[in-house]
Amino acid sequence: MSMETSAENLAALGAELKSARRQLAQAHRELQARVAQLVMLYRIGRDLSNHSNWDEALGRLLASLRDFLKADGAALLLRSEGDGTVRARRVDGLDEATIERACTILQNSQAVTAAEPYLLPLEAVESIDPLPCVDQKKPWKETVVPLRHRERDLGYLILQKPYANGEAIAQDIYFLITVQTILTEEVAAAQAVTELRKLQRFQERTLDEVASGILTFDEAGRRLYANRKGRELLGESDAVDRVTVRMGGEVVDLLSWAQQAQPGQPVVGEGWVQVGDGEATPVSIRATRMAAEIPGQTNLVLILDDQRATRALEVERRRVARQQENLIMAAEWAHDVRTPLTGILHSAELLSEALPPRSNKRRHFDVVRREVERIDGLVSNFLDFARPVQLKLSAVDLPALCASVVELMQAAAGEKDCRLRVERSAERAEVWADANQLKQILLNLVSNAVDASPRGGEIVVRVSEDAAPAEIAAQRPVRRVAVLEVEDEGEGVAPDQIERLFVPFFTTKSEGTGLGLAIAEKIIRAHHGHLRYLRRNGRTVLRAVIPLTAAAGDGSSPLQARG
Repeated sequence: MSMETSAENLAALGAELKSARRQLAQAHRELQARVAQLVMLYRIGRDLSNHSNWDEALGRLLASLRDFLKADGAALLLRSEGDGTVRARRVDGLDEATIERACTILQNSQAVTAAEPYLLPLEAVESIDPLPCVDQKKPWKETVVPLRHRERDLGYLILQKPYANGEAIAQDIYFLITVQTILTEEVAAAQAVTELRKLQRFQERTLDEVASGILTFDEAGRRLYANRKGRELLGESDAVDRVTVRMGGEVVDLLSWAQQAQPGQPVVGEGWVQVGDGEATPVSIRATRMAAEIPGQTNLVLILDDQRATRALEVERRRVARQQENLIMAAEWAHDVRTPLTGILHSAELLSEALPPRSNKRRHFDVVRREVERIDGLVSNFLDFARPVQLKLSAVDLPALCASVVELMQAAAGEKDCRLRVERSAERAEVWADANQLKQILLNLVSNAVDASPRGGEIVVRVSEDAAPAEIAAQRPVRRVAVLEVEDEGEGVAPDQIERLFVPFFTTKSEGTGLGLAIAEKIIRAHHGHLRYLRRNGRTVLRAVIPLTAAAGDGSSPLQARG
């Protein structure tokens, strides 16, 4: 081999090496670009999957795409499921005019809803048969990346970056297609979550309107869900360790009782549910089990029906029946009693006239006359109790009414060295009521409190507002009630006598007709309220509740209420 041949071979080999180095360098650059794209795609996927705020994650995504592709701007446009309107969800670097133009073009375009979601130039979308970006021969500025999921057009990613032709986008095309896949799945998942949340909110709103309390607990006894009635009955706390139920003469832990339920074998019962030291509520209870999300585990479901309104209606039904019987009995009794009383009184007057004017025996006839008049008063009181209540309605300022009653009763309280005062939580609380009858009731309650109080005791007349109890709200659309309380330091009534407290002719006093509280309770019921006796902190409280509702009219027409 000659020296010239050897030199030529070396030169050719050197040229091949240089070419190989250039190709290797180009391949290295392309590999670095692909690795960078993979890293970017990993970051995008990680950020979207770990996001706590979807809008913030979308903002970071668009900013990252813009920086990575050296684009002028990017935007995510989503199509509404309701009316199909295309609106911008997130924008980075695009002006308002470009966004508005893109929304208008994409609104009614059929090109981007084809079976294959090709990347298209925005200008080409309006064409009848547009060419995908990879087939374009002329430059464009905005690229449309369709987001289609199971034949649904979810929206579009708009990328503003100049490309000279289809070859220019080749280095970005696979990256953008992968972004298209990731973003499509993310938007579809976000919409599915949104729909699930809407469904959950709808179900929760629906369950909140159910009259029964519905609660679910896991196997550890933690509350998973409670509708509005359930929270009302068992409280807002997620723990139920302080909730007891009294069934018959036994008081048991509610959750322990409910956990007797087995799949397909519910337990049912009736009793009084009490949260801590709160007021007990009559309920019927059904406990059952259902499968939990974790295989092999079950959740406990409690359904509680509030029996307060039902029991109140039953009590009212029996009360009405009893009042009707009383009305008939009163009319017959009054006739039977007053007829001989009239004869007795007439005979006593005739005998009295036959005696000398100064005779000492006349005093016996005066006693007869007074006793007959007393008996006649009892008859009148009973007739008043038996008759339907006639209410003359007007706007009544309860704090002012209470102040006037306390002023009238100060002298009677002073005779026993009792302190009598008004306690109010509102300056003004108006009810549509009969002012005279309410005043008479309050005078009666304060008088009873003075009689029951020990010497030097305190009597409080309290005025406040509260939410309507269930037994009142069940009969009338009332949300708020006025509350009148007369509290004294007396010993109260024996437990076995409480149920008879408002029964006519029952009294714990040595003197009295036993009609005062019965008439007061009847008048309060005529105002669509109720009167209750209770003991609180060692004191006796008579609590009258009246709906805070205004009635139409000037109050001149009486409202007849039958008890």
